[in-house]
Amino acid sequence: MSIITVPTAFNIDLEFSLAPFYKRLLAWLIDILIIYSFIYAMSLLILPVLSIDELAGDSVTLLLAVIPAYSYHLLMEIFAEGRSVGKMAMGLKVIDLSGREAVLSQFLLRWIFRIVDIGVTLGAAAVFSVALTKYSQRLGDLLAGTIVIDQRRQTKLHETIYLDVTEKGYSPLSPQV
Repeated sequence: MSIITVPTAFNIDLEFSLAPFYKRLLAWLIDILIIYSFIYAMSLLILPVLSIDELAGDSVTLLLAVIPAYSYHLLMEIFAEGRSVGKMAMGLKVIDLSGREAVLSQFLLRWIFRIVDIGVTLGAAAVFSVALTKYSQRLGDLLAGTIVIDQRRQTKLHETIYLDVTEKGYSPLSPQV
């Protein structure tokens, strides 16, 4: 499991576990299932009830089914703090490279470049960029400055308070303090 270490101004390193590819893929599949279920439900249950003509039906379908489905990832990540339903199920979250919560502009960049990552290249660009980048980022993540982390990483006690710093060549910056 890959780990990213983010130094802070207080000389405390924050460690985040990067999301493994299989968890990202499973989260995406869960999200796709939700999106297609929504479109299916709208097209079979809601639109026939409205009983409108074919020309207006296309516009209503676009308005009531396609636009909300396409906006799913953006809206979920904005309102669920960097998580979609699939990411929640898999314990994943989108954060800033500095360890902070991602902001609206970063979610927008990720969402816009989803068209290239997943839409235009049928997912090939996303798979290759996740496999080849240092922090397992797809193109949208690279441009937005975000990473996807695994929140379910278990920290061992020896990784916290019982860390022996003498064996790592630690020397204090201010020994007089």
